[in-house]
Amino acid sequence: MRKRTIAFAVLAALIAAPALGVTNEPTGFGKAKLGSSVEAVKKLYPKMEAVPAAANLGSQAFVSDYLTRYVVRGVEVPELKRKADVELRFWKNQLWVYVVYYGAENQQSVIETLTKRFGPPNGTNPQKPGWTGDKSTAFVETSQHWYGVSDNAVSKDAQAWFIANLSQLTGSAPPAAAATPAAEPTAAATAPAATPAAQ
Repeated sequence: MRKRTIAFAVLAALIAAPALGVTNEPTGFGKAKLGSSVEAVKKLYPKMEAVPAAANLGSQAFVSDYLTRYVVRGVEVPELKRKADVELRFWKNQLWVYVVYYGAENQQSVIETLTKRFGPPNGTNPQKPGWTGDKSTAFVETSQHWYGVSDNAVSKDAQAWFIANLSQLTGSAPPAAAATPAAEPTAAATAPAATPAAQ
């Protein structure tokens, strides 16, 4: 139940608030653009591996026939001084979220680099800095040492599906009653929020 609540909070955090001065809005990971198909991204990252539905790489994910997850291990990431694992999440065959697992030792450099790229974070929570643009949202989960970027339009579709299926996923309250736990993480996240998705 707690994992499902966390997954909902992460998903709710992916839904963007109005853009607040984001500069250089992220469009994808490397050449893999948000919204790209699995097939197109596999051509760019042929070593990407499928992630089992119930696997937890560090960022919670819910289970849906529409959600497929992959990981690319040991990839160069501009914000890091070393290689990292990057999770790619697809919703209805569109690249929805990428999650970079950066490790505790890179925390400050990641936040500083993202701030240089995107401008000041939107929110006030330093533990969950985030940047919400017109088309994408970037967010850092400092307690778990990952950051992600999500496609705003795909996030809205995934959230609508999740809310419609929440009682089946958690085996508990109907969507309206269950939405409350997401309020704090969403506010913290927009400063924004995530996962990524999607997770």
